[in-house]
Amino acid sequence: MARLKNWLIVLFVAADQLAHMLLAGPKYVLVGGPKPDPDETISGKVGRRAIAGSRWARICEWMIDTPIRLLGGEAGHCRATSAREAKRTGNG
Repeated sequence: MARLKNWLIVLFVAADQLAHMLLAGPKYVLVGGPKPDPDETISGKVGRRAIAGSRWARICEWMIDTPIRLLGGEAGHCRATSAREAKRTGNG
C-alpha cells in the first residue's frame, strides 16, 4: 500500500507540473517574461510569489493550503513546496 501511495503522489506532482506549464506557457509566449520552469509546481509558484508579496498569490495560497491542511497535510504547503523546489534547483 505504501508503494501505491508513493506512486500516486509522484503522479500528482507530474500532473501539477504539466498544469503549471499549460498555464505559464501561453503567458510566456504571448506576453514575455521569464521562461517557465518545467520542474516547478503550481503550489511552488504560488508559494514563491506569495513570499514576494503578490496579492493574487496570497489568495491562491489560502485556496490551496486550506484544503490540504484540512485533509491532514502540511501547514503552509505552498511556501514549504517553494522552499523545497528552490533547494532542489539550487535557487534557495
